[in-house]
Amino acid sequence: MSHKRPQEDSTKGRPSEAFTPDQDKRRRVANLFVNDGSVVQEVMKLQSVQHLLEPVLEPLIRRVVKEEVEVALRKHLNNMKRYKFN
Repeated sequence: MSHKRPQEDSTKGRPSEAFTPDQDKRRRVANLFVNDGSVVQEVMKLQSVQHLLEPVLEPLIRRVVKEEVEVALRKHLNNMKRYKFN
């Protein structure tokens, strides 16, 4: 889950407190690992589930798509035959 940064009013802060884009990016990356270590664990869990399901889901999806394309083509060809002979 991403957290929104509060908007800072540029007139209130001192120029020395402003972060450059590189410093801000480094802070966000560091905070990802320091404050929210569970993010890495969640990614690992997601990858392992994906690794387990991919061999099962891919053939299933291919078969379903193939069947649907065949049905659509059959309907289309039947309609073309009807219009050709009428």
